[in-house]
This record gives sequence, C-alpha cells and structure tokens, in this order.
Amino acid sequence: MQNVGAVALFIPVLGKISARIHISLSRLLIPMGFCAILGGMITLIGSSPLILLNDLIDSIKSGLATI
Repeated sequence: MQNVGAVALFIPVLGKISARIHISLSRLLIPMGFCAILGGMITLIGSSPLILLNDLIDSIKSGLATI
C-alpha cells in the first residue's frame, strides 16, 4: 500500500480521535501527512516512482554486467 492510501484510510480514525480528546483535526493531520511523506522517501514501498527507479537501476546493472 502506498503512503497516500494509508493516509486516506486513517483520516476517519483521526477524526474520531480528535473529537474524543477535543483537539483540532488539523493538529493531527499535519504530523501524519509529514510522516507519510517521510515514509515514502525512505522506503521503496511508499512511493511508486521509487519502485520504478529500483527496476531501472536493476536493469542498468544487468546491462553493465554483460559489457
């Protein structure tokens, strides 16, 4: 699952948590969005361009091995 999908799934959960503890929803959404972006940058699973880049790097390495 990509990070954007995970954030979308947790929006209703954060809405209930913010109502329960009487805190603004934006105070919970901003840190969660930041963590999703950070998670996408440090893992290959989090963002699809990194998955594509990983495949390109593998194909370049295999092409260099045959030369």
